[in-house]
Amino acid sequence: MDGSPKEQLKQFLEPYTKEELENLIVSYCEEHTDATDLFLKKIKSDKKWCKLFVHGLAFTTSKETLEKHYEKYGKIKEAVVLVDKKGNSRGYGFVTFENADEALNASRALSEADVEKKKN
Repeated sequence: MDGSPKEQLKQFLEPYTKEELENLIVSYCEEHTDATDLFLKKIKSDKKWCKLFVHGLAFTTSKETLEKHYEKYGKIKEAVVLVDKKGNSRGYGFVTFENADEALNASRALSEADVEKKKN
């Protein structure tokens, strides 16, 4: 195959299924813990794992009040409240944390709060 090592790697990986790629990566990481740490660091900072969808917001919720509520769970990179044409909250938004662990902690805390509300 031609091209840079990166291009060659992409070409060789192309025929693999998602499951085969997962097995390949996990198998490699079992033998190379430094690679495991690098993968996890990269993945845990990926926006896919750091961004929470929040709903049930009051119509008076602002970006600032959303940030203030969620900052107890970790460092917030961005908070967005979707608004209507009048500038009022549409009742939902997004909070993006610095890392996935913080987003997961916030998500768990909210889930636990929902369970407690349903009990009462």
